[in-house]
Amino acid sequence: MEKRGSLFDVAVVGGGAAGMMAALRANSIGFKVCLLEGNERVGKKLLLTGDGRCNLTNTSVRIHNFHSSNKDFSFNPIREFSNLDTINFFKKAGLMVVTSEEGRVFPATMQASTVLDLLRLNLDENKVRVITRFKVDKIEKVNNIFKLMSKDAGLITTKNVIIATGGKSFPHTGSDGSGYKIAKMLGHKIIKPEPALVQVKLNFPFLNSIAGVRFKGKASLFTDRSLVKESEGEILFTNYGASGTAILNISREIPALLQKKENVSLHINFLPAFSYEELIKIINGLVEAYPGRSISNILLGIVNKKIIQVLLKGAQVKERDIPAINLSGSSIERITHLLTNWEFGVSGTLTFDTAQVTAGGVDTHDIDPDTLESKLVKGLYFAGEVMDVDGDSGGYNLQWAWSSGWVAGSIKSKQKQ
Repeated sequence: MEKRGSLFDVAVVGGGAAGMMAALRANSIGFKVCLLEGNERVGKKLLLTGDGRCNLTNTSVRIHNFHSSNKDFSFNPIREFSNLDTINFFKKAGLMVVTSEEGRVFPATMQASTVLDLLRLNLDENKVRVITRFKVDKIEKVNNIFKLMSKDAGLITTKNVIIATGGKSFPHTGSDGSGYKIAKMLGHKIIKPEPALVQVKLNFPFLNSIAGVRFKGKASLFTDRSLVKESEGEILFTNYGASGTAILNISREIPALLQKKENVSLHINFLPAFSYEELIKIINGLVEAYPGRSISNILLGIVNKKIIQVLLKGAQVKERDIPAINLSGSSIERITHLLTNWEFGVSGTLTFDTAQVTAGGVDTHDIDPDTLESKLVKGLYFAGEVMDVDGDSGGYNLQWAWSSGWVAGSIKSKQKQ
């Protein structure tokens, strides 16, 4: 086993986005820092973010973009290190950024590897001690000193610890929930982790017929006819259900609702830019303009053609090949209703293997929102997804990683010795 040297001021457990930011911040204010990573290299999960493009942040960041059982917990860290601070931090590090129409901020190279390379370069240039293949199996505090033990890699001693091990999403990257075990060793409670920003499974007999259909729409999650959450954006039908940003943003609520035996349904509006009244007027106008066309051909310019036959089945329209002018008004009404409010039964979500983030984690009621220091153990801090905080799709989870990493790495409740 390698000898780790003298006592560190700060040991950061977890070399993901939050952990790297925490290590760089603590180093920048003069602390002797080590960054511990269980994998063979840091930042493995970062390479997957933004579909490999690394959605760094968003130009519009609001408290409602973040979710926790402890309402408004994320407010101070996000204010302390904002989306503008994130952009400036990476620009200073040498990164050019670009912004999409939706406000998503990416590296100009559109490669997550660019962001990781610059972070690793910064760690190296600032001589932050990075120790890979160090999996913390046990932690204890004795006489104000933390002992971090790895059965395969030895012992680290430090005055302060920042747990930044991530949640349980994409476990093959090393984000396997090990941080919860460490937190529990030191007396912290864990809110049950659930997959979030994850694909949704639907009860619908014609999924294979519409799989691959992609569009901009509105997804609304209901339970027993009560609206739970809604989101607009991309929707993608798959052979198991639905994906896309609008679906991912409503997915975090589903596991808990199903565990309560609630009847959960997904309502999809294919054309949210139009009201029901506007859309029925448009369809009737096309029928009058082209009386000889079938309803299938009338709908060609309105909705993806793979949807049309399934839509007509759902609307119980049997006369699909006759001139649309001969259809009853009630048939047009049923078609329009489905286009604006098509209901699908929800059976669950996919697993942590495909979830982008984890809902739940270390209970933030026991963490100081101003410093991210434990209220139970002095010198213990948390950063990133390991806490019970998760964000919407669109750069918000990485913003939480940067913000919480910066605040935790500031070690605000301690004066540097």
